Amino acid sequence: MKSGSMTNVWTLISIGSCSNLVSPGPLGLSETLANPIPYEEGEKRHPVRSPSLDPAMDFDQQLKNAIARGSRSRDAKSQAAQSAAMSAEESKNRHASMRLHLSEEIEDRLRKLADHFPGFEFSTLIGEDGWGARITRDDLRLSRGKSSEAHYSRLEMLIVPKGTTPIIELIAKGTIRNREIFSYRHYQYLDDADLSGFTSMISLWSVEYAEQFAAQRG
Repeated sequence: MKSGSMTNVWTLISIGSCSNLVSPGPLGLSETLANPIPYEEGEKRHPVRSPSLDPAMDFDQQLKNAIARGSRSRDAKSQAAQSAAMSAEESKNRHASMRLHLSEEIEDRLRKLADHFPGFEFSTLIGEDGWGARITRDDLRLSRGKSSEAHYSRLEMLIVPKGTTPIIELIAKGTIRNREIFSYRHYQYLDDADLSGFTSMISLWSVEYAEQFAAQRG
């Protein structure tokens, strides 16, 4: 039989005690046709991927190229980790800067609100719950033939400490005469946070509280 006259050449190979019949596939790659290597039940099958090698290249050069690829991969991972660390630090600094600005805005609005209603006590808030301010008052209501009744009012606004999620968050709670009238929360992602939006919320909630307090004064 002449060389090249066969369209398919069958080769019998032996692996241990198991014989596999393989045939040339596309591009000369072998494909198992019989007696596949057994898998345990439930075992996941993963294709084995080998790096492509240039047959014209000697082994020393192949080793050098492989080492160079590994080094580039290592450097890329190191650079990515550095970038992530820098991003975390930038996020922390941005939150601190915005927190400082907004806490000053909160103090300014609540001081001015308290000036319009003598009797409110102002206090700055700095702690685990956040940064901001609070105004409070206790009013004693006297009714003929009845015991006196204490009425507690409060407005509090805070910038919440930064957590794992990269946001800046403002919360506000308002109470008038022992009854909570609102509990608000406003946040934005640090990457595109807008200070003017937070400042508007601080002003809006302060004005809302002032209006409702004035309407309920005895």
